[in-house]
Amino acid sequence: MQASKAAAYDIETNKAVTFSMGQAGAVVPYGNSLYFGVYPGGDIYQYDLSLPAGTGNPKRLFALENGQDRIGTGIAADNKIYFGSVSTYGQLGGAITSFDPQGGSTSYQVFRNAVQDQSVVSLAYKDGKLYGSTSINGGMAVDPKAAEAKLFVWDTVKEEKITEFSLDIPGLSKPSAIGGLTFGPDGLLWGGVNGFIFAIDTATLKVVKSYNVNPADNGTALRWGNYNLAWTKNGILIANLTKKLYAIDPNTFDFKELSDTESFTLGPDGNLYYAPSHNRTLMYRIKINTQTGPETPGSPEQAEDVNGDGKVDELDVKLVAGHIGTVVNENSRSLDINGDGVIDIADLGLVVLQLDPMGMREANP
Repeated sequence: MQASKAAAYDIETNKAVTFSMGQAGAVVPYGNSLYFGVYPGGDIYQYDLSLPAGTGNPKRLFALENGQDRIGTGIAADNKIYFGSVSTYGQLGGAITSFDPQGGSTSYQVFRNAVQDQSVVSLAYKDGKLYGSTSINGGMAVDPKAAEAKLFVWDTVKEEKITEFSLDIPGLSKPSAIGGLTFGPDGLLWGGVNGFIFAIDTATLKVVKSYNVNPADNGTALRWGNYNLAWTKNGILIANLTKKLYAIDPNTFDFKELSDTESFTLGPDGNLYYAPSHNRTLMYRIKINTQTGPETPGSPEQAEDVNGDGKVDELDVKLVAGHIGTVVNENSRSLDINGDGVIDIADLGLVVLQLDPMGMREANP
């Protein structure tokens, strides 16, 4: 979601609808609704899944205020929703916000400086405790005071911090951001930092596993970091580290680089959906095989298979050729192979290059 528009995509009908809303940095399912943390202004919106998108859906509930502007993470825990946020322009000091959806738009508390002068960029939950991670950077146009990002533990009953600690990984020195916190099937708390993935035993708060997937990543490419981790149904770790998307075996650390992206999600169908870095208004899908053991997922569905029938053939060529010279719209977006906003001879050429001599190249061999 970007700018003033958001979209809802139906994986069964392959259709999307757009609606007006700001840039959502956090999306949290709760009950029959989705709750969005929206920039600018640190607003919280509710999208009722039983109603069509349109006027009043989603609706604005409240703003965090308290110097908060960008909400980058959220999670449901103990019948509440917790949001982590970045402070506003020229300020340091992010926050944790505890919100009770049952109590309405006034039932929330903002706890600023959960870690002093740092932004809260990732949250995970287990057994009454919230686990968070930070970025040393605050709002735009202000320099950080802290030397390194931290992890912390939050008591969801007392609504107070239990402890904070540094990340101890050989080869890692004073990271500016830590993120992507998620509990794995092994019960460990996993996360991302620079080009590393790591796992923490929450009983000791010690790192018990780590691996440097991308040694060239020093963690400075994006102001608040960009780390997102999720688990497939067959136990593969999908990790977005800065702008790279990986599939990783958590036992052997064998991995495959999938694409360049800054955002992804795993759908209820078990497949992976992501927006490519070159054009974040597009969405691609990677089909994940859940019938076998922990195999690395295959490549994205081939863009040149524009009609989605599983092969690249003359029908795909005709579809693109028939739209040459037209500007891309919602109905013809799949024909813009190179994502430049216009359907032209370059797109046609990309399809032709993928033609099998018998016209039967599989889109996902």
